[in-house]
Amino acid sequence: MKHNDIESLIRHELRSIATAVNASDSVYPQPPVRRAKGPAGRRLGAGLLASAVGAAAIALLVLRETDKGANVEITTQPSTADTSTFTVPTVDASTAVVEARPGWRLMARSPLSGRRGHTAVWTGAEMIVWGGRASGGPDKNGAAYDPRVDRWRSLPAAPLDARHGHVAVWSGSEMIVVGGRNQRSGAVFSDGAAYDPKRDQWRRLPSAPFEARLGDQSTAVWTGDEMILWGGDVGAAGAAYSPSTDRWRILPSSGLTARTGHTAVWTGSEMIVWGGIPSAGTRLSQGDPEMMSDGARYSAQHDEWRPIARSPLTRAFHAASWTGQEMVVVGGTSKGGAGGQAFAAAYDIEAGRWRTVPSAPLSPRSFLTAVSTHSAVVVWGGEAGSPPHGLDDGASYSPIANSWTTLPMSMLSARGEHTSVWTGTSVLIWGGEDEGSGTPRDDGALFTPVG
Repeated sequence: MKHNDIESLIRHELRSIATAVNASDSVYPQPPVRRAKGPAGRRLGAGLLASAVGAAAIALLVLRETDKGANVEITTQPSTADTSTFTVPTVDASTAVVEARPGWRLMARSPLSGRRGHTAVWTGAEMIVWGGRASGGPDKNGAAYDPRVDRWRSLPAAPLDARHGHVAVWSGSEMIVVGGRNQRSGAVFSDGAAYDPKRDQWRRLPSAPFEARLGDQSTAVWTGDEMILWGGDVGAAGAAYSPSTDRWRILPSSGLTARTGHTAVWTGSEMIVWGGIPSAGTRLSQGDPEMMSDGARYSAQHDEWRPIARSPLTRAFHAASWTGQEMVVVGGTSKGGAGGQAFAAAYDIEAGRWRTVPSAPLSPRSFLTAVSTHSAVVVWGGEAGSPPHGLDDGASYSPIANSWTTLPMSMLSARGEHTSVWTGTSVLIWGGEDEGSGTPRDDGALFTPVG
């Protein structure tokens, strides 16, 4: 038997022992284990466990000494939305891999301060967090989290000013960051940079081609070739950036009015923009601003926009996710509050029509997150009330069953304006702020669905 095969066998046994030890922590009932009764049984069990771990560890140590430099191959299940060609970084053989089990698990504490208005992207191997607004003001630092080993690493300094409210996408090899603002200084930005985790280096981007400064509240999607930006403080304008040419191009007019608080999703061939609130320069002068129920779809291949049917909802600061067939819109704020409207609706791009979704087991909220897994849309957190306060519950929606399931309670404190990404196996939630207490959050957790 080859050394690699022996090492794999030993690691499998170590993980099996660890699983047995931690079985009581599982969110699901475990099969009963027969043990001798009383202190003698506990001593016997502990002794056998210690012997097994010790023997396996010694064997692994001997194996390493006789075959130093051998790499251990570790496979991960990529995100279904990931077009990444990024090579998974090698995990040192001495680092224990943390298995993803159904339910919640807290992340290791990050090297970043608590913040909101940051961005997070999934590379296929790590979640990269950058920027945001902390208690002391905007930040320009970032860190990457590897859920396989529950470990963070700090990013090198970016060639950008501190900011929050920017946008970021994963291109398959780089995290591309553009725009944002510094609320403390009043500065707004149209510049950007790209971070390559393989080289652990940043490069500057040419500034976005807008007459007005880009600012924040824009939305962005990755098409497989370009990053498409639309809306926000820049108004109803849009542009696309190509990393291969390092150039921007202006999008044609969408026919939509200028807005913020909208959402954008990528369907695989089109970007769908929906909802929002009139931009600062176009808001109604009296009363609450009107939320929007219209949207449009942009084809990158044909460089053209088409309107979509108006929704039964009017909403801003909601969340939206693409399931592969529909855009599911959840939560958000409407004029006078969202309580009088359905919590969610779905737009079928092929049929060109909306449908209402059954009531969710959640209270009305805005500034929540929603991510699509293989079979459901997972919704968590957000803000509600006046004055607003954070929320700490969630639910998952199955488009096939057209029903909701309440998530088990997490170990996270209440928050909104956090970020969520899907890894292919787990939802990673990090950061945010409880608007009620004004406390930025510097922690996160993983939620792994059943199956």
